[in-house]
Amino acid sequence: MKNLNSSKLISTVLVICSFAFGYFVIGNPRIVQPVVKVIAQAIALGYGSCPYGSGEYGNLNCNNAVTSTSLNLKVLLSGNFVDSSDTMTTSLQLANIIPTAQPYSAAPYLYSGTESATAFATDVVDWVLVEVKNSTGATVAKKAGLLKSNGSVVDSTASATTLSLPSVTTTGDYKVIVRHRNHLAIATDSNATLTTNAISTIDLTQNINVRGQNQLKVGTNSSSQDLYAMRMANISSDDTVDSLDRTLSKNAVESLNVYDKADVNLDGTVDSLDRTLSSLAQEALENI
Repeated sequence: MKNLNSSKLISTVLVICSFAFGYFVIGNPRIVQPVVKVIAQAIALGYGSCPYGSGEYGNLNCNNAVTSTSLNLKVLLSGNFVDSSDTMTTSLQLANIIPTAQPYSAAPYLYSGTESATAFATDVVDWVLVEVKNSTGATVAKKAGLLKSNGSVVDSTASATTLSLPSVTTTGDYKVIVRHRNHLAIATDSNATLTTNAISTIDLTQNINVRGQNQLKVGTNSSSQDLYAMRMANISSDDTVDSLDRTLSKNAVESLNVYDKADVNLDGTVDSLDRTLSSLAQEALENI
């Protein structure tokens, strides 16, 4: 018989008893479900683990039992932003050309993480790389996440709603850096407070939250707030948008259905539109 830890055992017994009570006494087991859900999540938090892992047991969702430092992180890319909808296009996902494994293992990133996905939700834009540094400048966490069309960055696991950072084990102030393979990296303007076993919110679509306010204004949201996005056309993936990027764009071979840094607008095609966007991109220096 498979062993269960104490939190799973307690929660499992609780679920069975509650549904039995609901069925035989009340005649409707669903009536007691909301109460059981709250108790199960309380047990999960007390024991430091979700009784049913990250998924669901029947309809009893335990995903909001937060057991590690997590980010509710929002960021936009200017290359594929659509002003009329305040979202980014998902052409790479539609073309099925986003790699299933995180794409930041090569230089200049040299990230050795093993994040991967077996399938992508319809609102996935691309992979981004998130780095967290403490007050001394030491990197305490680095993780590849999936960028969604609304700007949310989430884990690559199915149905994830935040980006978990289990290696951030101490509540404190940290610098959060976001990188994308053909956009200029950005960082939080001041150190953001991250709380262990909780979800911390960081909205980098507001330029005031970004170091050096080093982004492009791309639109205005429904609350009349200006929206800002990471600078496009950093084809060389270095710390500058400059003549080197324009040269790389000019010399790029036109291609269809490709996952390529020369695809400035992330539509899966390298063509004259990308060259135009690159030639018009304002020169800028990374400020992190």
